[in-house]
Amino acid sequence: MPRTRRKRPDKAARVPRSDATLPEFDRGAVPEGLVTRRALREMGLSPGDNEGPVAILRCRLCATRPNWSCRHPTRGFLLRVDLARPKRTPTLAQELALDRAMAARSTCPTCSRRYEFCLPLRTVGSCDPCAQGYEPTPDTLPRGCYWFTDPDGALCLSPGCMARIQDPDAQCLCDTLTARLDRLTGRLRDLEERHRYANVWWQALSSVVRDHPDGRAIVTETRARTGR
Repeated sequence: MPRTRRKRPDKAARVPRSDATLPEFDRGAVPEGLVTRRALREMGLSPGDNEGPVAILRCRLCATRPNWSCRHPTRGFLLRVDLARPKRTPTLAQELALDRAMAARSTCPTCSRRYEFCLPLRTVGSCDPCAQGYEPTPDTLPRGCYWFTDPDGALCLSPGCMARIQDPDAQCLCDTLTARLDRLTGRLRDLEERHRYANVWWQALSSVVRDHPDGRAIVTETRARTGR
């Protein structure tokens, strides 16, 4: 039986850069006042009066092809900062409605447990412990990862484990709750040690300043420099 030939993926049509609809800029050469939607989000702003992108942020591959327009999915769309508006703060009623909606997607109807990720209620109908018949523990309950599309159109994995990045259908290998607790406990212990060390230095420095003949002048100058 002859083998069926694989269909080659369609290549992106090449368009000269001079015929591009929007101006294009390479990374590191974007003029001031133009940022991506993700950068606006980090600045606490929304697109506001921007009716659409005003320029294209070329991908790294197209930086080596200055004569051709960038048509790759990894390109970015630039918006004007002066037309952006501050993000609206959701009201308590909106937050309550969102929490109820997420609770309906992340609560198991069999055991009434609420997870921190959405459950496959349409396909499986319950959480994995109820479907497989075992009692969940911190060692067996992973932090589920899921795919989502960010506002720039890129496909992202959150929180993201390398197994599913390489194969979206692979088993999730995210850290369990016990591993996360141990890691956070270690960080807390390190921060407490740093605080204890800084407190010792502060007490020693304060005693030296108090015993100094010009201690009052040093404190006054320090307050003047720090604005306190």
